[in-house]
Amino acid sequence: MHYDADTLDDYLHGALGPERDAVIHAHLEACAACRALYDEAATVRDWLRAAAQAEEREFPSMIRARVWERVRAMPAPLSFADRLRALWRPMIAVPVAAVLAVFIYVGVPHAGTPPSLRTTRWPIAA
Repeated sequence: MHYDADTLDDYLHGALGPERDAVIHAHLEACAACRALYDEAATVRDWLRAAAQAEEREFPSMIRARVWERVRAMPAPLSFADRLRALWRPMIAVPVAAVLAVFIYVGVPHAGTPPSLRTTRWPIAA
């Protein structure tokens, strides 16, 4: 019995289970015809890998120049003090607004009184 090219290809790529892998490995040790087919598939695989690696290229110089141009045009990151100030702004503004609202409600006469309960007469001075 001989194995077909698809089965040997699966063996070559490690796509078979351990039991089937062991059986094919033992067969390749004994069968010269299957071993030749396996070696041919391995040669093709290695050739394709080498060709793929040769095709890997760097960015063209124009694209690289545009990328660096945009990186340099980006605004500088905020300093630690600027980030801290931006964080504290709402933490300070909200309590200050609450204090002002309470002061206006309590400190200004009739600010918190509904219009129906407000007195419009002023006391007469004696």
